[in-house]
Amino acid sequence: MILRAAIAAVVVLGVLVAGGGARPAWAQPQADDGARAQAKKLAESAQVHFDLGEYDAAVADFKEAYRLFPTPGLLYNLGQAYRLKGDCANAATMYRNYLRLDTSTPHRAVVEKHLAEMEECAKHQPPPAEPAPEAAPPPVVAPKPAPASPAPGTTRRPPDRRGGRGLRLAGLAAVGVGAAATAAGVYFGLEAADAADKVTAFYEHGNGRWEQIAAEDERGRQAEILSGAFLATGGAAIAAGAVLYYLGWRSGSEHPVVTVVPGAGSAQVAARWSF
Repeated sequence: MILRAAIAAVVVLGVLVAGGGARPAWAQPQADDGARAQAKKLAESAQVHFDLGEYDAAVADFKEAYRLFPTPGLLYNLGQAYRLKGDCANAATMYRNYLRLDTSTPHRAVVEKHLAEMEECAKHQPPPAEPAPEAAPPPVVAPKPAPASPAPGTTRRPPDRRGGRGLRLAGLAAVGVGAAATAAGVYFGLEAADAADKVTAFYEHGNGRWEQIAAEDERGRQAEILSGAFLATGGAAIAAGAVLYYLGWRSGSEHPVVTVVPGAGSAQVAARWSF
């Protein structure tokens, strides 16, 4: 009993925190057990295609599942598949219909954000060509439905690394500046060494006066100071550039991921956050 209660608490908490959703406010359609079971299988097949990035196949299975068991959550899944496929117009239609049918959804803000992005995207791209119709799946013998609702599926999205492009470019620029400064430091170091050699040779011969070598000594001192400054600056710039590039590589967008599958008499929504 304790284990069963703990599992139920985790499921409820995950739905509330991550924005998974609850039963839609509109009345669920009456469907026989066979249609419901077949819709569930189609939704699971669409899930696999979605995970593999096969968005055309995912769209086809989600559509067929919705025809058999029309729950608003499947419209959201269709919107996600169309969005990742790059079909902005159809994605906007699915999000809009989802909000129209599930007026009490607690995830309205997330869906409206996707809808606004897709509507803006659709203004700048022609409508995509519809894929060739696929053959209808073979009839499925419906198993006897279990008394408990099935566990919701999870749709995964890879992290969006494009958000750190600016940091990566800044890191590369800093590394370039650091490399140039380091090269300048090496150059002035060689100049300082050359001046030191000339002063040493002057003293070894013991001829002449200090005024004759004073300018060379001053040149060596100035070159030594510049070499140290450029080398320190170059090292710091290279280190900072490496840190910026790493942060840009690590940065990504945070996305709530929601999947709806038909259950026995209701629609369930599972969600998690991906980074």
